[in-house]
Amino acid sequence: MIPKNAWAGAAIMLALACSTPSAAESENRDSCLVGTWAPANNGAAEWMARNAPGMNASSSISEGTLTLRSDGSYSASADIFATTFPDGAYGSGRSAMGARAAGYWAAGEGRLVLAPSMEALAGGYKVNIEGQTSVEIYEGGASGLLSYGYSCSGESFETRMAIPGTADPMVQIYRQTSP
Repeated sequence: MIPKNAWAGAAIMLALACSTPSAAESENRDSCLVGTWAPANNGAAEWMARNAPGMNASSSISEGTLTLRSDGSYSASADIFATTFPDGAYGSGRSAMGARAAGYWAAGEGRLVLAPSMEALAGGYKVNIEGQTSVEIYEGGASGLLSYGYSCSGESFETRMAIPGTADPMVQIYRQTSP
């Protein structure tokens, strides 16, 4: 059976912490990041394609936005859909998930830190392996403070998330939809 955390891992880019940044962190805000951003790629799916051989997956992010405000507050939302067919065709899976978060952000010296004061993750998945079907609905809350490497240039920026046990970071690219 495909573990639940494998599906949730695809959305971890939006699953964030339930704390506020320190006063020092809140003073560090890169003005290049201020605005509303939409995903330009699917970093989680691309990372899985490179690092999970034998796992054929397709996924899409719809209605995804990340708004970083000049006052240090942020909001984020995404609806994520995924289908997985492992090599050997012994099973398949489908997942749908909605993620929402709001809180505070800080950035400087190539690090972006998101510290939510609210977050919600809800969805479900259906797995069929050798004719047996398993369906599970899940909800989640706080997952911990996240810190990313980042670079920003004009109307685009990217985050780089280190994945334990690999030298290959998960790279998410964003395009600005409004300043």
